[in-house]
This record gives sequence, structure tokens and C-alpha cells, in this order.
Amino acid sequence: MEMKIGPSYIEYLRDLNLQRARVACLLGSSLLIGSSVLDAYMQPEYFGKFLLIRVIGAILVLITYGFSFSSYGKKNGLLLGMLVVFIISTTLSIIIHNLGYESPYYAGLNLIILAIGVLFTWEFYQALIASIGVYLMYLLPILVLGEIVDFKIFVNNNLFILETIIIAVAASYFSSNLRKRDFESRHRLADSVKELKSTQAQLVHSAKLASVGELAAGVAHELNNSLDIAILANIKIKKMLKKAGEKEELKWFLDETKRGFGNLNEGLARAQNVVRNLLTFSKKDSEGFHHQDIHEGIESSIMVMGNEAKDRVEIHKDFCEVGAVFCDLNQLNQVFLNMFKNAVDAIEEKGDLWIRTWLEGDNINISIRDNGMGIAEDKLDKIFDPFFTTKDVGEGTGLGLSVSYNIVRDHKGVLKCVSTVGEGTEFIITMPIDSSKKG
Repeated sequence: MEMKIGPSYIEYLRDLNLQRARVACLLGSSLLIGSSVLDAYMQPEYFGKFLLIRVIGAILVLITYGFSFSSYGKKNGLLLGMLVVFIISTTLSIIIHNLGYESPYYAGLNLIILAIGVLFTWEFYQALIASIGVYLMYLLPILVLGEIVDFKIFVNNNLFILETIIIAVAASYFSSNLRKRDFESRHRLADSVKELKSTQAQLVHSAKLASVGELAAGVAHELNNSLDIAILANIKIKKMLKKAGEKEELKWFLDETKRGFGNLNEGLARAQNVVRNLLTFSKKDSEGFHHQDIHEGIESSIMVMGNEAKDRVEIHKDFCEVGAVFCDLNQLNQVFLNMFKNAVDAIEEKGDLWIRTWLEGDNINISIRDNGMGIAEDKLDKIFDPFFTTKDVGEGTGLGLSVSYNIVRDHKGVLKCVSTVGEGTEFIITMPIDSSKKG
């Protein structure tokens, strides 16, 4: 598939060109000054003159480096890279032509051309233009000012430079294509990750809707019982009003009325608590990561379990003292509900469910333990796999634990399971109290 150049790739390439131009500035200025050692050894009579030329070239390169931090320079990394190549090759060209076309310093121009193919991230035609520009720095002064005595040496030097240009341009061409493919692959991977996260979010939402659908009858039953208490209490008060009017027994009426209002208050309070916990479990305000009371989420998830655990499973709670936890409580509620439902389903008749939280350093631990049937050892390493379930066909989707595992992982936490057949199962969630501080 052909890579389509878009704004994101152009911006990526612009930033890369800027970084490479800065590296070239620092490396080029260092090599210009450092190579003066060769002048002292090979051409001592020109050492002072060549040192001055090198220093001027290095200063111009460092000025270019400083300019790269300006608003204009940040947007034109390619132009700055070309300028660095021009400054350094001009400096070497002046030194070469002080000695003549036979000077071995022309090898420095070959190094610049190789740097074009290796160091810079230019496109094929850009590398070709820059390489030809460096070659002209060697060729033109000789043709205009110099006199060629030994034509073999001149041809040899030209062939060497031209071969280097071919290598550099070819390297630039293949590097450019590989860079485009790498960029495209990374973007495809990013899109895939984004799509997977979206799918995960949909699975969480679907699992939540399925759980709420399954438990709706229990919630409705709980509301019905609460409202029955309130309605019956209200009817009883009305009957007492008629009876009090007939017998004029004021004290008895007041006592019974007090009890009636007490029942009415209890029924309405229970209904209010059910609705409040249901809203806590599903409210939009809890979506997204921010500091929230994790125990409130556990309580609301227990309530949503409703009638499934009532009169069959005794719930024991042991909560630590902890402030708000940085989390997405909406997602964690789904984890708690999955764990509670699995625990209740694992208890065939009557049993117990222990829910405990405790602090350990910068982490909070949440243990959910039951004394149900347990999980066989050969299945423990598969329970977090998507669509794996120990339940009968049609009784489970196999997504609950997989979704829960990914939610805990997104909270930078760990979900572990310990189980013994015939004794029960314990799930332990360990996650940072403030995951925003954890890299």
C-alpha cells in the first residue's frame, strides 16, 4: 500500500529535520575546530590561516544552531540543515583550493555527502540537490581559477566524490521509504489501539447493561418492598384517624401514628437508598479519572446485586480508612459487580462473601473472597481470557473477567486470583491510590 503524505507526516518530518539540523550544527562545529590538528600535522605553514577559516565557519554554524530555536527556525529545519551543509562545505572548499585540486582535504567533502545520506532525514531529491551542491564546491573553483596539471588525480577525486553521492542519495532514498512505512505502521497501530479501546469501552458498557438487566428484577423487588411499607403505613394512619375519631382515645392514636410515620419514613428511606445507590452505580458524573470514594462504588455495586444475594449469601465488609482514590469509578463499579456476581454464582446454596480493603504503601488492595465451589487449577490461567467461562453454555458470556482485567490494568493495577476447589475463590485488586503519579 502506497504511503499517503498527510499533514501529520509533514509535521513529523519537519520536527525530525529540525532535530537533525541541530545535531549537525553541534557535530559540524566540533569537527571543524577539531580537524585543525590535521592542519598542524600536514600543513603547518598554513595552520594559522586555516584555523581562522575554521573558526569563522564554526561560528557561522553555531549562529545557525541558535537561530534554530527561533519561531522561524523551528518551522524550517530543512532549510537550516541545507545552510549547515553549505557553510561547512564552503569552509572546506576554501581550505582545499588554497592547496590545489590535489589536496587530500577533498575527503572532507565526501564525509559531508555521506552525512547527507545518513544523518539528515531528507527526501531523495533533497539529498541529491544538497550532494550536487557540495560537489560543485570542489569542482567550480578548480575549473574557474585552478589549472589542472595531473588530469588522472583530478578524475580520480571526481569519481570518488560522485561514487559517494550515489551511495548517499541511495541511502537517503531507502531511508525515506522506510521512514514513511514506519510512520504509516505506527499510525495504523495507534488506530488499532484506539479501536481496541473503543471496543473495550463498548464491551464494558454492554456488560454493564447486561448486568443491570439481569438484576433489574431484584432492584424492582427491593423498591416494591420499600414502597409497600410506606403505602401500608400510610393506609394504617388513615384507618387510625377514623378509629381515633370514633373512640376519642388520643394517647393511643398518637402512639400508633408515631409508629405509622416511623414505618412510612423507613420505607421511603429504603426506597431512596436503593435509587441513590443505583444512580451512584450508573451516573455519568463518575465517568473519567478523578478522585472518587472507592468504598461508595463497592456499596452501590453490592446494592445492585440486590435480590441475588439476599437470604442466601451473607456479606462481610471490612473497609480501611482511605480518602478519595484517583480512578474511573464508573468502570471500577463494573469490576466490582462482575466479581460479586461471580462469587454469588459460585455459592450453590448458602455461603459468605468477604469484601476487604487495606492500604499498602501507595497502593490500595481490594479483596473479594467467597466460600463457593472454587476454580480448578488447570483453568486458573485461562479465566482472564476473552470468552472463557466455567459456567454452562448460555449462562455466561466469558467477558466479565476479561473486561475486569483490562479495566484494572488501565488503572495501572494488577488483578490476581487464588482459588481452591471446594473451598472458595479470592480475587485481589492492587492499584495505586493516585495512578496519575505513577509512570
